[in-house]
Amino acid sequence: AAEGTMEELAGGEGLCALFVHGLGGRAAQFDWVIEELRSEIRCVCVDMPHHGQSQPPALWSDYSTGALAADLKEIAERVRPDLIVAHSYGTTLTLSMLAHLAPSHKPSALLLLGLHYQPADTPAPWGQWLSLMLPAFVLEWLRPLARDGFRRNAWHADTCEKLKDSEERVTASNTMYMVKGIATQMQMPEAAKVEEALAGIVHVIVLSGATDGVTPSAHAAAFRERVATHARHEVLEACGHQVMLERCDSVVEAVRACFAALGRENPSLQNAQ
Repeated sequence: AAEGTMEELAGGEGLCALFVHGLGGRAAQFDWVIEELRSEIRCVCVDMPHHGQSQPPALWSDYSTGALAADLKEIAERVRPDLIVAHSYGTTLTLSMLAHLAPSHKPSALLLLGLHYQPADTPAPWGQWLSLMLPAFVLEWLRPLARDGFRRNAWHADTCEKLKDSEERVTASNTMYMVKGIATQMQMPEAAKVEEALAGIVHVIVLSGATDGVTPSAHAAAFRERVATHARHEVLEACGHQVMLERCDSVVEAVRACFAALGRENPSLQNAQ
């Protein structure tokens, strides 16, 4: 894998799903999903540089969308997944890889959770850019405000408080230097190129949380309307941004639906399970 990226293999052979987390996330956020699927398919998880068990990258520019998408391309070409399951900023990296880097292997299906996508010409909220202009050490002082705001926006109100607390304890190790490095170098892929790249991927499923205040379901609905009209978009009740943690059952069901559809179209894939 590329420098700063850890790859973890979990069970199974044959059909393969690659799981890609978002900004501030980690591969282990998919553990519950993989536990349900590991006897059925091959699962591959990655920790992006400076996330989870990965080390920081060597250069500031390695936090850019282009660099991280290139890391993902290297892994995807080696693993050759039939399905990519991506969450939040991981969906941006996946779409960027497919649209701009022309990987030698493209998945047959995509499952996008909490889709993080806006047209490239959509400006970010001015408050976001104002805060990111601050030095990383100042952002560390402001971390409690950011943490509390994320907790309000990222979780459904009825989600278990112990789960929220557990996630906060783990993500406390994320540095604001890393967050700033990614956020200030974040670039959305061009809509026309995304549309062209997805035209060859028949099965695209987008799952949104009904109360997601980080990547609202309206963004996913606009994506389906303007970019991927063949995609299936489902809004999950009792769910915020952390789809694979709050609605693990729905994610597992969607993964199985993808592989079932692929198996119907290509019976040889069923034999690979």
